[in-house]
Amino acid sequence: MILLQILSTANVFFLFLSLAVILVSVVYGFVRGRAAVAMLVACVVVFLLQMLSDVVGSPTIAWFILTNNITSALSIPLWMVYGVTSDVFFITGSFFAPLASIFLHGDVTHIFFNMIFLFFVGMPLEQRVGSRNFMLVYLISGLVGSFCQYATGVPGIGASGALMGVFGAFAYLYPHERFFVFPLPVSIQANVLLLLFVAIEFVSEFAGMEPSVAHLAHLGGILGGIAVAHFLKRHMGYGSPLIRGDGGRALRARTTGGKKLNTYGLYTINSNLELIQDAAREEIREVKRAKIDGIVNSGTCPQCGSRPEIKGNSVVCKHCGYSFSLYE
Repeated sequence: MILLQILSTANVFFLFLSLAVILVSVVYGFVRGRAAVAMLVACVVVFLLQMLSDVVGSPTIAWFILTNNITSALSIPLWMVYGVTSDVFFITGSFFAPLASIFLHGDVTHIFFNMIFLFFVGMPLEQRVGSRNFMLVYLISGLVGSFCQYATGVPGIGASGALMGVFGAFAYLYPHERFFVFPLPVSIQANVLLLLFVAIEFVSEFAGMEPSVAHLAHLGGILGGIAVAHFLKRHMGYGSPLIRGDGGRALRARTTGGKKLNTYGLYTINSNLELIQDAAREEIREVKRAKIDGIVNSGTCPQCGSRPEIKGNSVVCKHCGYSFSLYE
């Protein structure tokens, strides 16, 4: 009985600590920027907590917190607390399961390749659309993927659905960008690569190939990512301006209109002069705004040291009131 209490206490600690890591990383990504790095760190830390939980004692004890059933607690592993299944989400009411499952991984290989993908695809997308928009893509894609996986009734964990959504959003917004895919010696356009991903996942799911892979979560993630990207493109102007066959009219329509960037104001919050000069030279509106977002998100208020934010065409520190206009 004492051993049971010790194991229960240890695993409750890991359960709530991992949830705290997830929530803090999500808030940090929205508020402080560097969202791709925040998601990467959260996945790695939660994976380490999974491993520690396995070492300290039976991870199944934490299940008791959700079910109040000691029989279930002794027979269901901890990752199923987070993994999305009909038992977890709809019967026990584990409302955090769809979100938490995005940050869990099955083994070292699983998390290694997902984090490589996040680094090489997630960071470029964040640089172009900003940290908050990246977080929207990542979380919505992951949640849509989780619910699609729930439809199969098979437990599902991993960031793959969210990451496929990130790539889906990137390919939708910047279809002519090219990626190298090991071991191919040539690069492939993002839109072509996305179609290949969709075809492979679709065939694999309905042909019963690789049953241990959450193909529906991947497809759902792609749909979620494209949906968010469509919103960003239509309502916020993000996306590739290179529209063929229009005589360059679309390109000219998306330029900044000759506005002069307030480089001194940006320098007061971020001393990286090279980035500021690069943003000042940029003529494409959405690319310029993405670069400005990156400068502001990595800057600090010169008066109080807090992170400033962009409101309209101004940069404002909500803590001390320091502000300046983006354009002169």
